[in-house]
Amino acid sequence: MRALPEGAGQGAADPAGVSTASLMALEPLAARDGREAVALAERPGTTATRRRGQGHEIREIRPFADGDDPRHIDAAATARSGSPQVRSFHEDRERSLLLIADFRRPMLWGTASRLRSVAVAEMLALAGWRAALQGGAVGVVALTDAGPDAQPPRPRHRGMALAAACLARAHAAALA
Repeated sequence: MRALPEGAGQGAADPAGVSTASLMALEPLAARDGREAVALAERPGTTATRRRGQGHEIREIRPFADGDDPRHIDAAATARSGSPQVRSFHEDRERSLLLIADFRRPMLWGTASRLRSVAVAEMLALAGWRAALQGGAVGVVALTDAGPDAQPPRPRHRGMALAAACLARAHAAALA
């Protein structure tokens, strides 16, 4: 994960503060980073490839090609066309992200530019925005000395708004 540029969030005006508005303002930065990123295969390797899943929902029926799994030949489409046809499927994935923030005392220190906890909140917000912009659900658990504060996963912008509010609320409680 790339480091957040210094002063990227509007929380940079207050180096000790995290606000819902500053975390919500990170959406354009996450959207720009999302366009630059490439979805890589699950296993690391030397070649970047897009994942193709074997879910239950059919993506397409296409002509059989070398390397296709013969178990996915569609008998009805093959009979209609006269040549072997295979089904390819959408990958079944739940796109839920649970952000975990630690706002206990050891995280409440930093440099002249901002607290460590503020940088963590901004990085978590960027990760949440990336998931939300891809249609996922975002939730958060924020640990403070007073106990955890949690927000269950909710989809898209609403989920990110609730997660940002929870992060800001927990950070303010940690500083109090």
